[in-house]
Amino acid sequence: MSDGGETSPKKAAVPRRSEAGAAGAPRSPPAAGSRKRAAIAEQPAAAGPAGTANGAPARQQKQPVEQEQEREDGKQQPQDQQQPVKQQQQQPPVKQQHQQQQQQQQQQQQQQQQQQQQQKQQKQKQEQERHQPKQAAKPQQQGEQAQQQQQQQPSKKRKKNRDDPSFAYVGAIRMAAKHNRPAEALEAYARMKAAGLPMRAGELSTVMQLCCGSNEWEAAARAAHVARLRERGALAAGDEGWGLCKIPYPTNTYKEGEGGTRINEPSIVEREGWDVRERTPEELLAAVGEVWADMQAQGVPPDETIYTSLARAAAVAGDADAALAWAQRVVEAEAAGGGRAAGGGKMSEYALLLEAVARGGTYAQAASVLARMQGDLLELRSPTLQLAERLFGGAAGAGAFEEGGAMAGRGRGWAAARWVTVDERGYCEAAAEGVQLFDLAQPEWDTFAGAIAGIAREQERRPNEFESFVQWLERHGKERPFEIFLDGANIALFGQNWEGGGFSMPQVKAMWDALAAAYPERRMLLIFHQRRIWEIEQRHPSYAPWLEGLRKSKALFAAPVGSNDDWYWLYACVRAQGKGLLVSNDELRDHIWAMLRPKHFLRWKDRHIARYCFPATGGVDLQEPPPFTACAQQLPGSGAWMLPAAGRPGEWLMVAPAP
Repeated sequence: MSDGGETSPKKAAVPRRSEAGAAGAPRSPPAAGSRKRAAIAEQPAAAGPAGTANGAPARQQKQPVEQEQEREDGKQQPQDQQQPVKQQQQQPPVKQQHQQQQQQQQQQQQQQQQQQQQQKQQKQKQEQERHQPKQAAKPQQQGEQAQQQQQQQPSKKRKKNRDDPSFAYVGAIRMAAKHNRPAEALEAYARMKAAGLPMRAGELSTVMQLCCGSNEWEAAARAAHVARLRERGALAAGDEGWGLCKIPYPTNTYKEGEGGTRINEPSIVEREGWDVRERTPEELLAAVGEVWADMQAQGVPPDETIYTSLARAAAVAGDADAALAWAQRVVEAEAAGGGRAAGGGKMSEYALLLEAVARGGTYAQAASVLARMQGDLLELRSPTLQLAERLFGGAAGAGAFEEGGAMAGRGRGWAAARWVTVDERGYCEAAAEGVQLFDLAQPEWDTFAGAIAGIAREQERRPNEFESFVQWLERHGKERPFEIFLDGANIALFGQNWEGGGFSMPQVKAMWDALAAAYPERRMLLIFHQRRIWEIEQRHPSYAPWLEGLRKSKALFAAPVGSNDDWYWLYACVRAQGKGLLVSNDELRDHIWAMLRPKHFLRWKDRHIARYCFPATGGVDLQEPPPFTACAQQLPGSGAWMLPAAGRPGEWLMVAPAP
């Protein structure tokens, strides 16, 4: 828990007894006419008209309404506020003029302040309108005539785009994407190419996606490939193939295109009545290669969507080597472009790799893909699990038991996949052995720790303070390294969100004692923020001697003021590598964790954090991390493959060799 932005449990605010009248109860509004009488009392008496003695104001006959108002005001206004009126009437003219001048100056200043305030509000309003979307900038009170004129007169940008020869063809490609018409997109592409018009990567990507997307024709293309496998004897008779998962991918469909292209308008295909010839699946796949060749000739830089289309086309055609190569380019392009962090694959990418292997790859390629998935700690969704199941039942899976294969002599082939359970210890009764534990390798530990230290130095107000902690950790943990790390603030504030709850030092002490009893041979380090240390000394003085003892034995570290203590316990635990254990209920969902390499962070989080609770019956309930890793893996004894299912805790798909 970060003490840089850490909050204590919320408690209901109870007003003090002395403040109950002032803050608790609403004040009564002033009596009617009191403000008016006070304003009058502040104004000086004006010089009377000619003929009045000493400039005193002439008494005028009051109207009944005014007399009634004065009587009402007099009832509600104290006498000490009415007295200045009589005194002002007796003041000499010179003093009255001086007061009039002061009043005029005050009025002028008030007017200037009001004008400045109005100008400031007007400026803020204009600034807000300038940042609002253009669609919302039009007032609703525009006349019908003005709206018609605006609709009849296209914008300069739209008019300029309509003059572009490529405009109509680009609109046709986008319209084809909207209605899933790859033949129309190819026709527009061919006419642009014949006219020598340049094309951008966006339109080329749209054409390629239409030619190799998850459409109805793709099922026919896959069925044709299965038929070709049967002809070569690579597929058993009666096998109808398998339903491969549909990989999600972006499609360029627009409600309104760039430059004002409205796809609800008839495209050039409809306006000119093009004779569009339908293409066969083989022609569509071949067109993907043609578009790619044109892109290279024109020097158009590709992105991950282009590589994805090339990988899908190769997979459907049964070229596993090419599909794997293009899929790897997808990973590299997305990592370079910021679409995903380096070091971990997405589910769709692995599904693409598995599909490529299933369409003509080898068992070695399949095992390589599964091993990469193991490194990324992926629990597999149902479509990908189905794909993996069929992969083992196809030619690639059968190749494992051939002479010289990885599974040669270990069975007749792969048995049908089935669901099995893995208990809390990691043991699978169906496989008669347990699943394995995978942790970071030594180079990964060093890289991960270096990344944490680098980001911490950038985030900390005083980078030298964090560097001092790194040196402190190395100096005092050299002979006997620290292994267990306690997030002090997280433990002290656990379950304290109730009336009367607060920073609980008894919970911290109970956790320390429980860990010391359970792991007497392991060295522990309690990490607090310095602000919490001061709070403990003031509000929990009975625990100050205990903390002082921990400090002297180098079992307590206080993160300095202005620091985020999260970086301290995270770095310390990672430096302990495989023996490190963090005791915290922090879910580590803060945005700062997104800066770390996800492959390393997720694997560390799964293996090195212990959760806890304090039962009502007393004591500490510590939930240690599981002694195995939930990821795709091959068991060393039987050679069975174990694939964990996402959203189904404890359930795995097992593909074992048939005896």
